[in-house]
Amino acid sequence: MPKSSNDDNIAAAMDHVMENEELTINLDTGSEPGKPAAAQVLIRTTEEERELWKRAAEMEGCSLSEFGRRLLSEASRDLLFCSHPMEMRKIYPWSEFCLQCGQRIL
Repeated sequence: MPKSSNDDNIAAAMDHVMENEELTINLDTGSEPGKPAAAQVLIRTTEEERELWKRAAEMEGCSLSEFGRRLLSEASRDLLFCSHPMEMRKIYPWSEFCLQCGQRIL
């Protein structure tokens, strides 16, 4: 298939942009100052789910990436570290247990 002049114009415009733009990856997650984001996670989803998440992130006033990081971090902390109130704990001299989730605290 031969190239059209329109294709040539697009290629020329892209070349111009690439010559004048610095290629970078933003490592600032915005969540923890001084901690650059060097790792990447890829999540496969449907277009409908992605749009749903994107709208929710917009309502929260953040990017979809930040929205996902916040939710994943919160869910991970809830699973890995007991966040139930102190009155839900049984304290022994040698250890401490949460009566609600059964997690050993110390």
